[in-house]
Amino acid sequence: MSGSVSPVRLRVYTEDSGRRSQEVFPPLLRGVLRRVEPSTQTQHLQIDPARGDAAAAMGANGWKGDDVALRELVNDLATAIRTGRFAVLHVDGDCPWGGAPGAPAHDKHVDKLLAALRRQLGLPPGAPVPGLLRLVPHHSIESWLYLNR
Repeated sequence: MSGSVSPVRLRVYTEDSGRRSQEVFPPLLRGVLRRVEPSTQTQHLQIDPARGDAAAAMGANGWKGDDVALRELVNDLATAIRTGRFAVLHVDGDCPWGGAPGAPAHDKHVDKLLAALRRQLGLPPGAPVPGLLRLVPHHSIESWLYLNR
């Protein structure tokens, strides 16, 4: 194969706001993707953190209790997806992993966010959101940063 490979563009929305979380999250995400599929060529990933109002909405989970912050986040997610980016939504599970998908403390909030995102994208209720990866680790990056500084 000749020529250059176009990067796969990822917009990352993370709730972690540790001092170095924006610096640490891209390598962690690359590692997660390699664990899922070892042949993933992560050098072709362009990982960009959310900025502005969307990043502010994610910080301290503001989007969970503030409809304006939720709307800003949904608008940014929809724009990222419509413009060909994959959106990575990172929300910690904040509970021990129970062996099944989901994190009860967050699922009702994420369900509200996904319903609004589906409406924004013109998708039917309950449909998968193409281009969205929900990442729900059960250990926060902030804890990892604290233990590995």
